[in-house]
Amino acid sequence: SSTCISGSYGKKKGNGLKNYCCKTSNDCKESCISGKCNEPIKKPSTCISGSYGKNKGNGLKNYCCKTSDDCKESCISGKCNEPIKNPSTCISGSYGKNKGNGLKNYCCKTSDDCKESCISGKCNEPIKNPSTCISGSYGKNKGNGLKNYCCKTSDDCKESCISGKCNSPR
Repeated sequence: SSTCISGSYGKKKGNGLKNYCCKTSNDCKESCISGKCNEPIKKPSTCISGSYGKNKGNGLKNYCCKTSDDCKESCISGKCNEPIKNPSTCISGSYGKNKGNGLKNYCCKTSDDCKESCISGKCNEPIKNPSTCISGSYGKNKGNGLKNYCCKTSDDCKESCISGKCNSPR
């Protein structure tokens, strides 16, 4: 087994550089591999070290990441991205919660955050005429829309989507 540099082992300060001894990744700037801190995978000019592989969910925009568990938001191509910030663009409160209750202009990650569909990071509004169809299934692809529920495709319905409405089983 090769030697390592003392000074970081078990201290959980997150400052151990390459070849420093470590007990866990919390001892290192990056990750602890086989008892030694490794070096950042990306060049510092590409991303900021300190979050890679730590699974703390606190990496900010441009911090290096292994998975989204390293970031406040998502890990994209080895770098943490930033949350949607502009409240004039969308309303916070539904993003990533998968509750299906986001109204028009609420921020969303997927359609599971919205009453209807998530389009370009914002919930759209339900189809307005309830006498035509019942809202709640449109664009969700959950296959649970009953007869007369609004649908985008048959993936929204228990059966088929015909002219924007789920039909009933035969």
